[in-house]
Amino acid sequence: MKAVLLPAPRVSHWSGGQTAEIALWPPESSYARRDFLWRLSSATVECETSVFTSLPDYDRVIALLYGDLTLDVAGQTVPLGLCQPYAFDGGTPVTSTGCAVDFNLMLRKGKCTGEMRPLHSGELFLTAGEHLFYAADPMTVRWKNGGGVLPAGSCLRITLCRGESVQAAAEPRGRAMLASVRYVK
Repeated sequence: MKAVLLPAPRVSHWSGGQTAEIALWPPESSYARRDFLWRLSSATVECETSVFTSLPDYDRVIALLYGDLTLDVAGQTVPLGLCQPYAFDGGTPVTSTGCAVDFNLMLRKGKCTGEMRPLHSGELFLTAGEHLFYAADPMTVRWKNGGGVLPAGSCLRITLCRGESVQAAAEPRGRAMLASVRYVK
């Protein structure tokens, strides 16, 4: 098991706001080149209407952290609930309406799978893969012989190899998310 508190996200601008890239794997890859296996980010949506970037080689999962956001996913209206993940194909045309802060997981098709979920106080059983605890508000994460407080806006990455597992406990003091990634063999 390896646990690392990730450095502050890299922030970039897009036509509708800002994106904070929380994690990108592998580290030498680039969002611009579209050669990453997975990416975790949070974006501000500051324009009332915006168009999502088409990412046909990726599956995407998005959740709303703050604000109001409704998606038009290929003609289907999808209102996002606070911290409620919504998964879709990255190549599907998506337009959003509303102003918000969102949380995004992008997964390379055929190379990795994953999901995200809101964190509530309680026990978690983690198995092989990458587990990213994102604290929109402060939270505490503990496991046998380790843990600590995550300040708002920080992310803890726990990597477990095949055959490894860990029992962890999360104690969020507000909004917190867990994104998990597994590599396809």
